[in-house]
Amino acid sequence: MLHLSEIILNDDHSVYHLHLHPGEISDLIITVGDPGRVAQVAQHFESIRIKRQYREFYTITGTFAGRPMTVISTGIGTDNVDIVLNELDILTNVLLPERVPHPFPRSLIICRMGTSGAIRSNYPVGTLLVSTSAWGIDGLQTGYDFGNLRELAPGVMAYHAIGDERLVEIFTNEGFIPGITLTASGFYGPQGRSIRIPSKLSALRSEAEFVSDLGLTNIEMETAGIYALSRLLGHRAVSLNAILANRITGEFSSKPEEVVDKMIKKGLQILSTL
Repeated sequence: MLHLSEIILNDDHSVYHLHLHPGEISDLIITVGDPGRVAQVAQHFESIRIKRQYREFYTITGTFAGRPMTVISTGIGTDNVDIVLNELDILTNVLLPERVPHPFPRSLIICRMGTSGAIRSNYPVGTLLVSTSAWGIDGLQTGYDFGNLRELAPGVMAYHAIGDERLVEIFTNEGFIPGITLTASGFYGPQGRSIRIPSKLSALRSEAEFVSDLGLTNIEMETAGIYALSRLLGHRAVSLNAILANRITGEFSSKPEEVVDKMIKKGLQILSTL
């Protein structure tokens, strides 16, 4: 049952944070963390229908190879993913401004195109990785029932979220390397970095037991939230990762923009066939 007070609209009846109306997004959504990367993706579109920006949420809807697509920035982290995915779902599956369930609910394809660091020595910088699943050690688990939690390290609980199997298979067949992603709630301590404060996950500096046990390959800040919420909302999600650093070997990409651009171009070509 929908509660009217929980669907917040602006005066023009656009959805609260994204400032978008139904019909202004396509059924294929590309999410990026950095608002600046929205234009990097959309520069490949042959036509653009909608441009909208509010705070860190920048949206462009257009077409690539004749396929309607929307690219939207989430900002960093699963807290913003929570806003973006819920509001995209409202735009898709709720009649506005009436705030009643849509009689013909739809399923979106949601493709994250982001950067990531490898936590296995055999995943070199420059790898294009597709997440088969993700373990989340972020705060979304306090707001949703994602199923059973597992303790990855003392006091660190994680939930497991699976990508859309068919989408993962398509990208794997096109050359993306499959991996299992760890989604953290921050960049420093939550990813095992100890600057002036010790991190509870400092074992990420080596191939720690829980990393090997779960088959973890890389670490970033959005995938588990996208996968878990997409499953609950009935959408199909896949996460693409440009590996720009290897936390085990200490290697960093000397040409990060080239790696990201390669992921974008290859990803767009594959998405245009869906």
